[in-house]
Amino acid sequence: MKIQQFLKEMTARKREDMEDVLLIHVDSYYNLLYSFYNLGLLSMATLLQKSDFKVRCIASGNIFFLNQHKMKTMATKFSPRIVGLYVNSDNIHNVIYLATDFKNWVPGVRIVVGGPLATIRKEKLLDIPVFDFVVPGEGEFPLLGLAEYCIRGKGSLKDIPSIIYRSEGQVVINRRCEPIKDLDTLPPVNYDLVNVNYGFFYSTGRGCPYKCSFCFQEVHGKGYRFHSAQRVVDDITRTVEKYNSKTVNIVDDTFIAKPERVEDICRGLVERRKEKDLDFIFFCEGRVDIIDRHPELLGRLKEAGMARLQIGVETGNQEILDAYNKKITLEQIEKVVERIASLGGFSVYGNFIMGGPHETRKTFDKTVAFAKKLLNIAPGIFECATSFLCPFPGTDIGEHPDKYGIICIDREWRKGLTMSDPSCHTRDLSINDIRAMEMEFLDEIGREMKKIAISMDPDMMEKHFIWAIRYKMHTLYYLNVFSQAPILESYFSMKKSSKFKRLADLPDDQLLEHFPVRIMEKRTYRDGGAFIELGGYFRKVTIRNAAERTVYEYSAGKMNTGEIADASIVDLKSSLSRDEFIRSVMLPLYRRLERSYHILFYR
Repeated sequence: MKIQQFLKEMTARKREDMEDVLLIHVDSYYNLLYSFYNLGLLSMATLLQKSDFKVRCIASGNIFFLNQHKMKTMATKFSPRIVGLYVNSDNIHNVIYLATDFKNWVPGVRIVVGGPLATIRKEKLLDIPVFDFVVPGEGEFPLLGLAEYCIRGKGSLKDIPSIIYRSEGQVVINRRCEPIKDLDTLPPVNYDLVNVNYGFFYSTGRGCPYKCSFCFQEVHGKGYRFHSAQRVVDDITRTVEKYNSKTVNIVDDTFIAKPERVEDICRGLVERRKEKDLDFIFFCEGRVDIIDRHPELLGRLKEAGMARLQIGVETGNQEILDAYNKKITLEQIEKVVERIASLGGFSVYGNFIMGGPHETRKTFDKTVAFAKKLLNIAPGIFECATSFLCPFPGTDIGEHPDKYGIICIDREWRKGLTMSDPSCHTRDLSINDIRAMEMEFLDEIGREMKKIAISMDPDMMEKHFIWAIRYKMHTLYYLNVFSQAPILESYFSMKKSSKFKRLADLPDDQLLEHFPVRIMEKRTYRDGGAFIELGGYFRKVTIRNAAERTVYEYSAGKMNTGEIADASIVDLKSSLSRDEFIRSVMLPLYRRLERSYHILFYR
């Protein structure tokens, strides 16, 4: 919910209306770029609500606006019996401080921690005195059991699976409960508990069948479990309708792991979209090897509304790919990007990891060259994102860095976010070398993207603007290239109206009735007005010919093409007929202006 509403409700609560359970996500709340609500906490909250517990979720975005006084006011107003906190390598320090505050503010409150770090550290987290319970793995039913015990006095601690706690000075580790086999048995998450505006996050499955050496999946176990296709279609369309959402972010690491299921989901979304006249797009992640084996998935996903796809490229070196245990080849990546380029109509970005196993200057140069190659295979479609290698605890790289030529220097991640600054380096590269390489990579890629954008298909460029303006989904082309050009912003803001058309879209028999309108941008008159220079963004346009200057001046959206031709012929005392003037003077000029996004037509 919006922060103003959140604060208003917080200060208006009555004692008899306190919460039983407060679930808080403080993950990286000091950096809003990486802060989103936590779907695991949201699922737990929904299950607790179904069992008639009073529960509230607080996302990082809420906490960001709460100073110490307001946090204390919130704690005393809610007076929760249980506070549940998600913990990972990034936020453990902040979680400890917040848990300590709650212990001081709310007498008798029980602090429960779960998430990746709880799954790795397990009973070691109980060395931190303010933590009462640790829940490794999935938390829905362990937390429900704790709520029944702590709040309603039902059952006993020894019978609650997957909890770790202290009893008579000893640490007790209960048996680990099996992962939830049928995720459809869980209730659909209640998005009323968090803020949903243009878009929302959604998980269709848990776990991952793959074993990349840098990725931690222990929370959900080694296998891959998922909602049925029907459940996914129902959940997405219901939420889109309820909140009038425009964008769905599917957060599964391997959404396409079961191709037949994905096809069923796509068919269902296409049907619902037509049946209910829904307007939304979605983002998902994929894997190169699956797309390579099932190229038909791309067309199905596009038809269902996928606007953006992420694939893990990671590097331009086969040896490093093998060290990551990605089970893909550089040739497969190229083949898949070529397939995406031939299909078109959506954006795809590949992540590249800086400072990978055995990274050297030579391997980095290969990665830059490979990234540029992919950009040019799919111009305006493929994009590059970067992150730093992070040796997470519980991953093979984190547990055996020497095997990968990795030297860890900040195991506690006290100096920054795990992937926004390097916490390790290689034997050949220092931390500063890796930082400099990332900047060099971004500079090189930025220049290449701008070069590609000069000759990009206007239809594809328009999609980037539509995704940004209508759906609030910002691609890297939009953020780093197009949004830097005011003329493009003006052009595509007008173009989103069906009233405005490009010259190329006008039938010949409608040309005379349409009104040319130049996109307003500062223009410079040289040599006392002898020629006009238009700055543009990609290329300059110089209008030297007197006839073209006259046409350009008249193209202010006040006269149609036929009227401009007639007026120009009179001004210029031209002997050309109207048709000859339009064909030999106006159309060549308009085509030049159109290539530089300086003109549109309306009727």
